Amino acid sequence: MILSKLRKLAKLSIIGLVFMAVFSIGVGAVYANSSSTAQGSTTKTIYKFGTNVVVTGTVDGDVYCAGQTVTIDATVNGDVLCAGQTVTVNGTVNGNIRVAGQTVTISAKVGNNATVVGQTVTLDSISSVGRDVAIVGQQLQLDGSIGRNVDLVATNAIIDGTINGDVVANVGNDLTLTSAAKIGGNIDYTSPQTMTKTASAEIAGTTTYHEPKTTYYYNNSAWFGWAMLWWGFWVVSLAFLSVILVALFPRLFSKIQSNAYKQPGYIALTGLAAMFVAPTVIVTAFITVIGIPFGVLLVLLWSSILMLSLPTAMYLLGSRLLPQTHRVLAVLLGALIIGVVGIIPIVGWLLVLIAIIFGTGTLLWCAGRFTYQKSNSKAVG
Repeated sequence: MILSKLRKLAKLSIIGLVFMAVFSIGVGAVYANSSSTAQGSTTKTIYKFGTNVVVTGTVDGDVYCAGQTVTIDATVNGDVLCAGQTVTVNGTVNGNIRVAGQTVTISAKVGNNATVVGQTVTLDSISSVGRDVAIVGQQLQLDGSIGRNVDLVATNAIIDGTINGDVVANVGNDLTLTSAAKIGGNIDYTSPQTMTKTASAEIAGTTTYHEPKTTYYYNNSAWFGWAMLWWGFWVVSLAFLSVILVALFPRLFSKIQSNAYKQPGYIALTGLAAMFVAPTVIVTAFITVIGIPFGVLLVLLWSSILMLSLPTAMYLLGSRLLPQTHRVLAVLLGALIIGVVGIIPIVGWLLVLIAIIFGTGTLLWCAGRFTYQKSNSKAVG
């Protein structure tokens, strides 16, 4: 019984570790030597996962995807939400794009807004965004046309295209406007040095420069920016992990959902108690030399439970708010809420901690109930 549960937990842990590798450090793949291709026309929302993900044709819905290499070369009449090591968006997206990756290249015509997180981000010369752009990255190259405003945080940013609205920038090193740069509004930027601007670059509005007040202030700003970047990667990876888990074990999650709603108070107390008891038991095991093997097993088990706690909380939150919706959409809704809440200092962090505690308590409570029910059924039989 216990060995069977440990095998299941190990299976889930391996899946989770694979996703952490892909989205947090940019190496590995969602599935080894796998590919996923969607082509032709469809009126449904597309969910694609694999080492190489390719979407072509026409999609009259949204696109959700994750992989080591992601290529969108389609007409998408909804939104695109994708993540990977290398992400390329071509074609036409009539909705919004929200993408994250180590290297991100946008060559598409985007009807609404674009939100991009990456180490190297390029909006090439044939790209266009109808409304606003928000970018966080290390090296940014903006060569395309943007209909309204741009907000960016970067180490270095080069603007070589047309921005019809305002630019608000926080750069750690240099902001450069080339000869092809055309800004239809104002530029408000913070940087250790004034921007590099060629004589033929055009700025229709005013330019406001803010020098960081102190080195301490700048370092904290940079730390906060990178913290938000990694939080975004973490939430995206957990969201896709949750989607995979729900797809692989729908009946298990249905049981978890039904049990979690019956005893929320006991579940919260179970999770809170585990936060204190588990570390104490682990430390005690390592202090006694004979208990070191048991301590190693406990560390692996406890780490797996903690890693699965937020995906569980995401699913429970989303399914509670939208009980009649598809499981995948419930997971994504829960991930979106937790991701946004986690950005709020102090209060948001506390709420995320509560989600982790509740997710942990749910896993432990349900494991206990399942074990008890099975042992009773065997005794009766």
